[in-house]
Amino acid sequence: MRAAGFVPLLFVGFTMAAEPITLAVTDLQSLGVFPDQALAVAEILRTELIGLPGVRVIERSQLARVIEEWSLTTAGMTAGEAAELGALTGADYIAVGSLSALGETYTLAVRLVAVESSEAVLGETVTVGTTAELPWACRDLAKALAEAIGAESGATVVVEVEPTARPPEVVSLDFYRHGDYSAPAASFDQAETEMVVWVLNLEREEAGPEEAHEVTVVWTAPDGGVRWEEVRPAAFGEGENTLRVIGGKGYTEPGTWQAGEWRVQVKLDGAEAASGGFTVE
Repeated sequence: MRAAGFVPLLFVGFTMAAEPITLAVTDLQSLGVFPDQALAVAEILRTELIGLPGVRVIERSQLARVIEEWSLTTAGMTAGEAAELGALTGADYIAVGSLSALGETYTLAVRLVAVESSEAVLGETVTVGTTAELPWACRDLAKALAEAIGAESGATVVVEVEPTARPPEVVSLDFYRHGDYSAPAASFDQAETEMVVWVLNLEREEAGPEEAHEVTVVWTAPDGGVRWEEVRPAAFGEGENTLRVIGGKGYTEPGTWQAGEWRVQVKLDGAEAASGGFTVE
C-alpha cells in the first residue's frame, strides 16, 4: 500500500514585464504553538517564494525595521493595515497569517493582500498532522500565492506539478514474540508473552540518494483504548531501495497482556500506510 500526503515538486514560470513583483511576508501569528515555530515556518515560506522567477521577496529584517519604526503590530492585522505596511516597504503584495495547533493537527493560514487596492485577493489554509509536514505545507502555499499574484497582476503563470519519486511502499507488517523470530505469528500465548515485536518492510521504486522518513505505530488494545504510540526514524541509505524498521512493546512479566484482538496502525510521515493485528489468547 502506498502512503499518501507527499507534496510534489513545484516549478513556476512567469511571463511578465522586466520589473519583478515585490512581495512581503510578515511573521506568522502563533496560536497554540511556540512563537519560534511560527517564526521558522514563516521563514520557510519566504524561502520557497524567493525561488520563484519574477518575484522579489522583502527580507524579514527590512520588514521588522519598518514595523518597529512605525510602531505597528502584525497580530490580527486587517487587510487595510496589511496594505499600509506593504506600502511602507514598497511591496506590491503582502502575505499575513497564522500558525495554529488544534489537537493533533497544525494549520497554516495565509491571506494575500494587494497593496494598491487594500483587498485580500487570496485566503488559503493548509492543515497537516505533524510538524515535519509544515515545510511541505509552505510549498503548497507558495504555489497558491504564485498563482494568485499572476492572476491579479496579469502575468502569465505556468504552474507545472511534477510528482516526486513515489513514496515508499509497505511490503509487509509482521509480528513476533520477543525471542522467537522463527516465523511471524498471528496469535500469542498470554502466559508466555512479554513483548511483541513488529517488523515493517518498506521498498522504494529506485535505489537513489539517502531518503529520511518517520514511522508512527499506534497500538490499540482489545478494549478499544490506545495503549502505546511509537515513533521510529526510517532512513533509506544511499543506493538502497529496501528498508526494515523494527519496534515493539510489552510488559516485564508474562500474563499481563489483555486477552483479545489487538490492532496496530502504521503511519508513514503522518499518512496512513498499513494496519495489522494479532490475538492474545
